[in-house]
Amino acid sequence: MPKDSFLLESLERQVLWSVRKWQIHSVIKLIEALHVHQETTFRCQMLSEAKSIIEKRWVEISNPYDIVSLMYIFDKPKDRVVFSKVQERALDLVDSMVPSSLYKVLYLSSKQKVRNTPLIRASVYHLNKKGVNLELFQLANLLYACSSLNIYDDSLLTTTLESIKDKLSTMDSPKTALMMLKSVSILRWHQNDAVDSILGYLGNHLSKLSAIDKVGIVLSIARLNHISPTTKKLVGKFSADEFKELKESSPMLYLDYVWSLCVLRYADESTVSSVLSSDFHSRVTGDSVEEYHRQVASIKLMNVQTSARHDLTSYSGPTLPADWLTNISQNLIRPGRPLSESVVSALTSTAPVDRFTKIDVLTPFGYFLDVEMFVNQSGQPLPYQQTSENKTPNTSRIGLKILNFPDMTQKSVHPVGLHVMARRHLEREGFTVVELPYHELSDKGTVVQKVQYIQNKIKQAVSPPTST
Repeated sequence: MPKDSFLLESLERQVLWSVRKWQIHSVIKLIEALHVHQETTFRCQMLSEAKSIIEKRWVEISNPYDIVSLMYIFDKPKDRVVFSKVQERALDLVDSMVPSSLYKVLYLSSKQKVRNTPLIRASVYHLNKKGVNLELFQLANLLYACSSLNIYDDSLLTTTLESIKDKLSTMDSPKTALMMLKSVSILRWHQNDAVDSILGYLGNHLSKLSAIDKVGIVLSIARLNHISPTTKKLVGKFSADEFKELKESSPMLYLDYVWSLCVLRYADESTVSSVLSSDFHSRVTGDSVEEYHRQVASIKLMNVQTSARHDLTSYSGPTLPADWLTNISQNLIRPGRPLSESVVSALTSTAPVDRFTKIDVLTPFGYFLDVEMFVNQSGQPLPYQQTSENKTPNTSRIGLKILNFPDMTQKSVHPVGLHVMARRHLEREGFTVVELPYHELSDKGTVVQKVQYIQNKIKQAVSPPTST
């Protein structure tokens, strides 16, 4: 029957007149049908009316499958209000949902970027209670949802990754495996055996992945600082030729690739020199580049140069201009870090800024220090200017780094790759690096407690090792 026939139009008009009297389940079925069939103005009008009914009668929804259907349909920014109401109803019905519906609630919330905390907690609770017996693509979507919604539930993530590890052999999509790896990296969830299994699978299917995909692999590994025989074997399969086109078409992405290799200590001289050459770094730090991206690229290039000096035995390639740090530090703004600010404030109350300490220091190697200071063998602060000009063997140059939650991996807890590389290079430049992880600072509520904690950490760092 033609979609513009009089009979069909009459039927649609009758539906429009009567839809307000329908059961809510029937209204939802109408929305499902019209969502993919909006060929006429009248059908669009019917869909709008049906959506309006859901917005007014959402409390009548009683079927969990209807909840999931509506979350699929209301996926546009303009539907944000009704989507939130459907989420509220989902919270009432969450205990009657099966695992496949629970995961969809989280996944669809992540796609809409709506973080309903009570619904997330309830969904995670019931998923843990009922188990994550899901298909492999559903597990991948669940991981994505966790990374998007910042869900750090040990039981859920551990179980999900164990299930993925057990089912990887049945997967025929390396793109799905890459999505899993990226989600794990965003979460910084370093579950060693699971990450190794995903990398092993990707290593066996590299021919199906593009150069951009391979950059995503290396970036993820570097963030987790996952160094293992599997990592070395996988990265060893990459050839420089496959990234030549990427260097020309996406220089910023290519820089990320080289920087990640430096984090993992897999970069060679030709790779490093390819980004330190003037023709390349002018492309990622030129006036046409947005200020934020220019600053990030400038700092990463400093990291790469430091890596060339300390991680390569005899680097003889190009280097950055001598005034590089001066040029980028003029407009550099470090993002706010509330925990760091409170700790630094406590320390500088006993060791004043300028006289004994420097704060928010960007070193010539491209790494930030929350505090730089000099101390004697007992860990006592020394006047900064005087000591920097006449440093003695009994003096230690302290680089204090406060590691917030985003600076640490989870599950296997350690600094992310950036901070591991920073420590390695700063120590070779003569710093005694003192790291203050957020989880050690969490119970240090008063200024006195924070100062005592910092003093003890510094003393431990500068005290000579005791012989046994």
